[in-house]
Amino acid sequence: MFCLFHKWKGSCKCERCGKTRDKYHDWNGCVCRRCGAARDMEHSYTCGVCTVCGKRSSAEGHTYGEYPKRSGQYAVLVCENCGYEKIYDDWDSLVDRLKSEIRSANEAGCSVPWAEDLLKHMIM
Repeated sequence: MFCLFHKWKGSCKCERCGKTRDKYHDWNGCVCRRCGAARDMEHSYTCGVCTVCGKRSSAEGHTYGEYPKRSGQYAVLVCENCGYEKIYDDWDSLVDRLKSEIRSANEAGCSVPWAEDLLKHMIM
């Protein structure tokens, strides 16, 4: 059936012709509140799973600790909730960069407490 004017009436499906609209959805992040249509945008991830539609993404929505931990040759950030490890950097390169930053600041008569604090926690 062809509609000249669709009758949406609070829904995303026309009551007259059955067409589903492709614009003006009432989005709740990634899912339309009215019809349940999904889109691959604005997911709300918690530990790699969208709490709205269930889509999985291993790296999204984790709550990482403040300091990297060593995992082999890498410095990793670890999710406080599920233990997922995200590679942050090469461990030795990160330590060398922090020491260099501290040395440069000290030579200029300054301090960089954030670098000193991070280095202290990494070497422990």
